[in-house]
Amino acid sequence: MPEAAWSPHPPGTAVGICRRDLPSRDAVGFASFWVVCKAPRAAGNDPKGPASSVNPNVFKGRLRDWLSEFSYPHPSSSSRRSYSAIMFGNIEEKEAQHHTEGGMGAVGNQLEYSDGIDNVSKDLPEEGALAVRRMTPTEKAEALAMAQVVDSGVSYRSLRGMTLLAIMFSCLICGTDVAIDANAMSAINTMEPFLNFFGLKEAEKSTGIVFGIYTIGGVSAFLLNTTLPDFLGRRRAMAICNTVVLVGIILTSQARSMSVFMLGRYFMGLGAVSASAAARSYIAELAPVSQRGLFLGSYNAFQTVGSIFITGIAIPMGKVSNQWSWRGLLLMGLLGPFVNVICSFFIPESPRWLYARGRKEEAVSIIAKYHSALGTSDSPLVQLEVQEIAEEIEVQGGAQRWWDLRSLFSTRANRYRMGMAAMVGIYGQTLGPATYYFALLLLNAGITDTNMQRILNFVYTVITCLAAGAGAASTDRLGRRPMLIFGTASSALGLFVIGGLLSRQTEKSFADAGIALVYVYGLLISFTWQPLNNLYPAEIMTFDIRARGLAFQALCTQSSGLISTFGVPAALVALNYKLYFIYGAWNFVGLLLIWAFLPETKGIPLEQMQDIFEAEKPKRIAAGLIKAQNEKRKGEIAARREAA
Repeated sequence: MPEAAWSPHPPGTAVGICRRDLPSRDAVGFASFWVVCKAPRAAGNDPKGPASSVNPNVFKGRLRDWLSEFSYPHPSSSSRRSYSAIMFGNIEEKEAQHHTEGGMGAVGNQLEYSDGIDNVSKDLPEEGALAVRRMTPTEKAEALAMAQVVDSGVSYRSLRGMTLLAIMFSCLICGTDVAIDANAMSAINTMEPFLNFFGLKEAEKSTGIVFGIYTIGGVSAFLLNTTLPDFLGRRRAMAICNTVVLVGIILTSQARSMSVFMLGRYFMGLGAVSASAAARSYIAELAPVSQRGLFLGSYNAFQTVGSIFITGIAIPMGKVSNQWSWRGLLLMGLLGPFVNVICSFFIPESPRWLYARGRKEEAVSIIAKYHSALGTSDSPLVQLEVQEIAEEIEVQGGAQRWWDLRSLFSTRANRYRMGMAAMVGIYGQTLGPATYYFALLLLNAGITDTNMQRILNFVYTVITCLAAGAGAASTDRLGRRPMLIFGTASSALGLFVIGGLLSRQTEKSFADAGIALVYVYGLLISFTWQPLNNLYPAEIMTFDIRARGLAFQALCTQSSGLISTFGVPAALVALNYKLYFIYGAWNFVGLLLIWAFLPETKGIPLEQMQDIFEAEKPKRIAAGLIKAQNEKRKGEIAARREAA
């Protein structure tokens, strides 16, 4: 640990937690932002003056001894509690408090204060001044590792754990909104009753504006995304936006004219993109840090679940010769948003949103219930999380100015965040044409039978769903950065190979190989990019800008989606296989950008993202935090095994 300048305790609160269950007595006092240490005076200094600059390492032992003097329960106690904490109250109140088995309680005038400086002259092993400093990012990572060893988190076999899974499911199902629409439209675009009803004799004619109006609705969702989640809360924002989706589905499925059909698709895009932003904010803020990658990564995996559902139904529906072939398929999209709207009346609000609105007891109760194995606010894991939420909201603000978009670019850290969110959003939408307009791609490969196209589309969807699920389960183990680098490199190479094979698609062997490579491409992209496209932007935002930051990312995603919607079909006709080479080069540029700028975030609490992005070299800081956290956790586990 480097030399640190120590400063007197400012008015406010600091917490030190002393571990006392390790046989090596290697306890560390820690808190969300403050390290408390007994610092000596330099020779000749006024004993009541400020503390001098010291090396913290010299005083770790004294800190442990000092904390042990005032920690509860006593080491001889039979209590099974494995930690204790000391909270120093507001200086002006001249009050010291201990966190004990029975809760918070004043223990008397054990500390004396003078002129705003903690001047300790009695009840301590030796004279000196009590000084505090902000914790380093590494110390925060180590503190989290220690807390996670003490409290492993809620068990998903318990009622609380199963309730959390149900809550997450009710939000993840929002991911089916986009997938069901895209796959339903791809399917009905090959159905004769639909094409004849609206006078569209060729599938290509409906690909442009009929598909594109949904994306236009998504682009216009920017204002809803920036206001509703912060103003009304994440839960109510999801419900309102999914209600808009329900209205859009009813309009499209019952449309008697193309204008009504287009209006419905606009509402569907508007509501689905807005619901997605609110749902991702909610999941990021409620999910335990150790499973955040799994839950947020599963959001896009649920898109593939919706794809399987709708493409499977499309096969028999495609054989129906009347109007209900396509109307019934569109009505299937009611399921996801309807479930979310109903569940929104029963699930809790985001604890971070509640804390920012002054409803602190509710927030702490939710965190304790769904993040802690103990299920109480006494857990060190809960205490650390609550302290960090409080500190972040105090420093960054509680998103009270939800209408102010300038904050997205007001600091270097926020500009870096927006750059990463834009990069992930744009590349997630423009990796390549292999996953868009599958019917057109199969047509270019020589497969003209519409029923066979639907079957191949269904098989492709099943493969990508399994890959996306595996990817979501791997994000917290493999890390975000390695998966994106591998996925982008695979995409670049795959597109070059597919383009080469399709350049000779008139030869059956090359056309068949091209189709096979499209499946492999989809598998690799679904395993890597699909879970992280929504995960990474949601977790790097601070609370005060999360809703607006995700709105900005959605704007970038939907705007770049316009290129795919309106540009890819025409480009495929004009360039055919050459388009794959262009996208391969574009992916190579993305690979360089990710390698150069994107920091790792696995296992890092939301509130500690600020430490990464405020650093001069975010990539290096992030790697150091994860390394320190892993080493501390291994050390804690090893010490416990020795004791056993």
